[in-house]
Amino acid sequence: MFDQFDRFDPGAGRFSAQSPNTVRYPTRFALTRAGVLVLALLPTGGAEAFPGSIRFPGNGTSLSNLAFAPTIRVPDDPSTGLVLQSASHEVGLGTPQVLCRIFETVAVNGTPEAGSTTLFKTNVAGLGVRYSIKRQANGPFTDAPYSTSFLPPVSHTAEYHIRAELVVTGPPGSGTLTTLPSLTVTFTGRCFDTVSKTQSITPGSLFTAGTCNVTTWAIHVELPPRVSPSNLASAGAVPFSIGLNCAAPVRAYMSLVDASNPGNRSAILSAAAGSTAKGVGMQILFESRALSFGVHDPDSGVRNIAFMGRMNAGTNRIPLSARYVRTGPVSGGTLKGLATFTMSYQ
Repeated sequence: MFDQFDRFDPGAGRFSAQSPNTVRYPTRFALTRAGVLVLALLPTGGAEAFPGSIRFPGNGTSLSNLAFAPTIRVPDDPSTGLVLQSASHEVGLGTPQVLCRIFETVAVNGTPEAGSTTLFKTNVAGLGVRYSIKRQANGPFTDAPYSTSFLPPVSHTAEYHIRAELVVTGPPGSGTLTTLPSLTVTFTGRCFDTVSKTQSITPGSLFTAGTCNVTTWAIHVELPPRVSPSNLASAGAVPFSIGLNCAAPVRAYMSLVDASNPGNRSAILSAAAGSTAKGVGMQILFESRALSFGVHDPDSGVRNIAFMGRMNAGTNRIPLSARYVRTGPVSGGTLKGLATFTMSYQ
């Protein structure tokens, strides 16, 4: 027997105590336990996975290098902006399960040419590189650098063309192309992982001004053997020529040096050893103009070079002539002169 029974009075919302001598049993007694439902989000154990992806290039590998020709010659009198070489390839772009907007950033890694945002320097003076991109076979190329965005194609595959051009940016020099700009293409979006690839150009192309081979290295010019002092001027000029065989059209230049007196910078050739005549010299003429002698050394500021004209590919002749000239009181004897010539080309 219980001394007391505690009951819950639902009406009063409290427990009440009965007298110790009375025990009452409720007609029905039930106990209900409350349950607690706990919901938890458990980590999957890895980074967020995107259903879509970018395949660039389309085969999923790295971009192969572009390449210019092994040897590149300067054409005759090239103008600024002239494209000397162009190399391109179609690499493809895949966008499987990509349903969001694609952001494309195309950057050029290099030093821009002065006054240009799309031409970039190489190690050869007067030569720059321009990159451009197009995503449609018949569409226009867009010069890099640039940024844009686009929706993925319905087929989730697209063409992607990359082009590099070698452009004249000033008076071109010569040498081997060893330092060339590269191109980096980056794709970003909210439904795929970022993809970035770099396009390079294979170095090693040799850039040269057009050159010629001299075919008449040793030239002997014989002036009239007997001339009286009073007839020097009327003796006339004796024609001769320098032969050139050129691989391509070029501009030819020549400098003359007095072999008997290298410091001579006049237009009169000194008498060589063994000469006995006095008061007489010789001149070499091009288009009736007497050419000056002297070493051509532009690095030290000493210039002595004459333009000989534009040469064609193949065989060429530079027409010259030689004549007597009075330098003082004339006395009879023999006269001989020696000169060397150096050809250069642009």
